[in-house]
Amino acid sequence: MLANEAGGTLDSFDQLNNWATVTNHGTILGYEALNNKSGGTLDNYGTLTNYFTLANDAEGTLNNYGTLTNENYAALSNEGLLTNSGTLTNEGVLNGDGTYLQTAGQTINDGSLSQTLIDIQAGSLSGTGTITGAVNLADGATVHAGNSPGILTINGDFNSSGILQFDFAGLDTGEYSVLDIKGNASFSGGSLEFIFIDDYQPLEGDSWDFLFFDSITGWDQLTFALIGLSNGYIWSTELFSDHATLLIIQAQAVPLPSALLLFGTCLGILALYNRKLLKKNNLLEINRQEE
Repeated sequence: MLANEAGGTLDSFDQLNNWATVTNHGTILGYEALNNKSGGTLDNYGTLTNYFTLANDAEGTLNNYGTLTNENYAALSNEGLLTNSGTLTNEGVLNGDGTYLQTAGQTINDGSLSQTLIDIQAGSLSGTGTITGAVNLADGATVHAGNSPGILTINGDFNSSGILQFDFAGLDTGEYSVLDIKGNASFSGGSLEFIFIDDYQPLEGDSWDFLFFDSITGWDQLTFALIGLSNGYIWSTELFSDHATLLIIQAQAVPLPSALLLFGTCLGILALYNRKLLKKNNLLEINRQEE
């Protein structure tokens, strides 16, 4: 057993192979290969950063309760069980034929994530990367497409009873979230949340293609919510053969500032007074002519 206590730092510059148990409450910086062999367990409660290769073999178990980062150009291979209840950030390649199970926390995938099964039971999955494999999203769990905002791609079937969140900050590509599912999208309840950020106020007729799929079932099982806009917007979602669209039917009228309203009221009173004065002068002129 190898234990790195809180406050300790393990800099791995040589290959490290584990057939037993490695427990980290401090910091592990992996600059060389770290291999969790079959039957081995690696428990991370602290910070584990992979700069080179981190491998979890078949029948190995890698548990992240803290912060695990797979840096850009690094490789994390999982052929066994990788569980996450902390924060796992993948900026490189996370691949293998294993199972990725999340029971809490968050997964941020800005790289490539490939597993036989990606099972998100709780917490959130977000990012602008690519996911390959079957994805399950449980009730109460969240997929936040993009990384506020951006495009998240899933190469595989997507089964959801959870929450899908999409951010909107404009009409151009990169200003709103997209979830691109290259497989079947199956919904058995859950919700879609459209979140308007950065004080963005859409106009009547604005629309976004936010969800793509090869096929879809259970669309009528979803509930929908518009978040971040004042009351007064009328909107709808439209389902097509390979994508879904959010449409603003009517935008809220922008209220005038109170000072401007007061100024307009004064102008109206002044105009009414001028009309009455002009009418009075015209009557006086007519009376003079009659005399």
